[in-house]
Amino acid sequence: MATAVALGVPLGALTFALQLTPFGLVANSPAFWAMWGFAAGAIVAAPRAAVLTATGVELLGLVSWYTTSWLTGNFEWSAGGSLALGWGAGALAAGMVFGLAGAWWRTRATTPRLEIATAVPVSVFACAAVYYAFILNYTATATYNAAVALLLLAFLPPANRDRLRAAAAVIPITALGIAGGAAFITFLNAASGT
Repeated sequence: MATAVALGVPLGALTFALQLTPFGLVANSPAFWAMWGFAAGAIVAAPRAAVLTATGVELLGLVSWYTTSWLTGNFEWSAGGSLALGWGAGALAAGMVFGLAGAWWRTRATTPRLEIATAVPVSVFACAAVYYAFILNYTATATYNAAVALLLLAFLPPANRDRLRAAAAVIPITALGIAGGAAFITFLNAASGT
């Protein structure tokens, strides 16, 4: 629980603060948030505890973000109600997936878990790059996300053979992420009435 609080509270407050800067698109991105869940999983390491901790990080991050928004008087940013519940559902899913990936990565799980654990964070940044490039036409933000994906692929795997296996896993996981992301955006739009 301490790890969830130590990461979750700053996640929301930092995201809110960075939204007031040119780094707003980077900080208020599912990829950025997912990495906090991955980090929680890597810190805790035991798979069940990692999933619970990472889910706590994501949910506390939301609470912290909404609290910061309200305390600073930015009510127009704090779309509550069904939209907040939608983000909560996303936080639950991200905590489970990225917490487990972080635990598998930290413990150097056996094949194919290690490759999946490495490919999951790479893929979330690849998905973000595709979204920013082709949906929003934000070339600079897309380039940043693609660069982060490549850096993660270069540095997360412990050995070259693991890197090659992770690279092979990135393609189907990214495709799954794009489909899941499109479904989630549709869900959020329906929840917000847009």
